Amino acid sequence: MIDMKYFIAFLLVLLCVGKAYCQQYRLVYDKDALPELYERVGVTAQEQKGNGYVTLQPGKYKLTTTDADYRNGTLGIDRNKVQQSKGVVNFNLSVQGKSIPVQLQLPVLKGIRYNLYTDSIKPVLNYYVNIEGEFTSGKILPLDAGWVSITADHGSINGMEWIPPAELNFEKVTFTATVKTAPKISIKKTVYLKKYADPRDAYDYKDATEDEVIRNKRRR
Repeated sequence: MIDMKYFIAFLLVLLCVGKAYCQQYRLVYDKDALPELYERVGVTAQEQKGNGYVTLQPGKYKLTTTDADYRNGTLGIDRNKVQQSKGVVNFNLSVQGKSIPVQLQLPVLKGIRYNLYTDSIKPVLNYYVNIEGEFTSGKILPLDAGWVSITADHGSINGMEWIPPAELNFEKVTFTATVKTAPKISIKKTVYLKKYADPRDAYDYKDATEDEVIRNKRRR
């Protein structure tokens, strides 16, 4: 009969050894990459040496994962999976005859915000709805229609652009931006139309010549 005290002690030893191995190695993605936006990123393994880490040479280790598409040191990023896993990708690291579970932490989109170029809309032009993403990496980056879907209570949307309708019988437009991979992240913004027409928007508008500007000044 197995003595439970020894069995538990044995399990604790295995746990401590496994934890030590896990802490000895880590995975990092290329520092110049933008995994927040792009779909592929290079991944390397590092070993702890003293107070820091050194990168292991290719061929000295092997990485495998069933969480994502990983080939020849490059990880394919599935935005849906990244959001669901909170950015964690599980790997198995084979090095020096050991097989060690390790994790790669990818940045995750945690929020969005509007960063509009103007505070009102000229209804004679399409209006670009600029959305920025706030990531767990601390970066704030512009998002495109691959990331967010936008709706409006007037007019129509083409990608990230609002297209005014033929009849302008309203004074404001409310936009709703929603993250495709995380629908709970959704924000609204109301923007007013310019009330007064800008003469520079007229089809036959021409800038005043230098002589016309001088004559107008003299009249004043």
